[in-house]
Amino acid sequence: MGDLYLNRDVKDSWLYADYQVFSKWLSLVLLAHHEPTKILIDGRLHHVPQGCVAIELKDLAKMWNTKKGNVYHFLSLLEEDDLAKVGRVGRITFINIESRYVRMD
Repeated sequence: MGDLYLNRDVKDSWLYADYQVFSKWLSLVLLAHHEPTKILIDGRLHHVPQGCVAIELKDLAKMWNTKKGNVYHFLSLLEEDDLAKVGRVGRITFINIESRYVRMD
């Protein structure tokens, strides 16, 4: 399946200070692909690198029982703190979550 390594420094970050925030971040970590793959979007193949989540924002909102705007805001905070890189292709949002707090092997 693939291994995840969390850096203990995450305990000192704003992520760990709030259970709901940490839970959302950890769910992204667990959703991330453990090896590179390809997905089909609108008839075209797209590369999904290791450590990346490819998902619709509405699906994250449903999973986290919140609104799409809240998901977008959370992802913006992760980007602002260099904890994720976010991009879009059509309806699919690509979230690369490899950062100083997590490593995937």
